[in-house]
Amino acid sequence: YVTVRVTPQGWISAVGVVQHIRRRVATSGLRESAQLALEREYRRDAPFPSLDQAYGERWWWSVYVDDKEITEVVPYAISMEVKGTMSEHHQDLTRALAECRIPTSASKTVERQLTSVRKGLEVDGVAGTARPPVRKLLEHIAGAALILDHGRAAQRALQGIVGRWVSDYAVRRPLFACLDEVWAFIEGYGGNS
Repeated sequence: YVTVRVTPQGWISAVGVVQHIRRRVATSGLRESAQLALEREYRRDAPFPSLDQAYGERWWWSVYVDDKEITEVVPYAISMEVKGTMSEHHQDLTRALAECRIPTSASKTVERQLTSVRKGLEVDGVAGTARPPVRKLLEHIAGAALILDHGRAAQRALQGIVGRWVSDYAVRRPLFACLDEVWAFIEGYGGNS
């Protein structure tokens, strides 16, 4: 087994290696694996898992460096009954990570809540929305306005602005794709733009 006590800072492959390990623990390949279905994994670089009723239960999962997530779609009445408890899938993943001595962040743990903050987004399970917090958006708008008001900006400053917007809107794939084009445009210019 590959083991990592501390994820090395500055090592360009660190996140990818840790993600791979956590995904193996979540899916299969290890005796301790949680056996979560790959077709239910939510990843930013892949299509969203099908929530078609043909699959029965409506849930998906994701893991990150120090976090795990199981998201379910259930009727409101049921959500009130199960609020604050762990689903069977969440229990399986928690058990598998613990057996492999892979830590997760206790401060990021959310168990069956109607609203939460996940990966920098305010998630409202009742309204069915996920968005950046208003305060964060206002800070990013103000920063962009300040830099753009100068009429010229260093490439790195423009990339900083776009990077913040990418972080804010990674779940909005059409806007995310546009920001990818903006990034490529900025990279085409060196120095000041």
